[in-house]
Amino acid sequence: MLVWEDSRLPQDVQDVARRVDRWRRKRVGRARMPESLWTEALEVASEWGPYQAAQVLGLCDSTVKWSLEAQGPLPADITEASAAPAFIEILNPMKAGQMAGCVLEVQIHTCGLNQVNPFDYLTELQRHAAELRANPAGWMPWNYQERLARPAPG
Repeated sequence: MLVWEDSRLPQDVQDVARRVDRWRRKRVGRARMPESLWTEALEVASEWGPYQAAQVLGLCDSTVKWSLEAQGPLPADITEASAAPAFIEILNPMKAGQMAGCVLEVQIHTCGLNQVNPFDYLTELQRHAAELRANPAGWMPWNYQERLARPAPG
């Protein structure tokens, strides 16, 4: 059973999810979602919260959230818990390559929230890959510049 076929979901959510799934199966290449369908998806997200809606609709949660935020502040009844994931889970490792764009979007957005140039950040991660593997927590967008300022070991 697909997530959106769950009878506990409201019928309108199931209907939007079916249309998204139908579009996904029929699209050619990397064609963009029709504006009318994207609008419907955002309506579901404004009622349910961006992350829950993205999961049911099979969309990138950060893109849904940013699109909602671009329309104005999130409604007061969407709590922080429903507006932000506790973690990001790749449900199907066989499709991990498809998630790369979403992961990069999250990294770039996090850089923006921390007033960090995403290109510079990602470049430094590449340059310091061995150190990154040894201590990932020391290479987050909010603290990697402190790591760069320290003298090199040895």
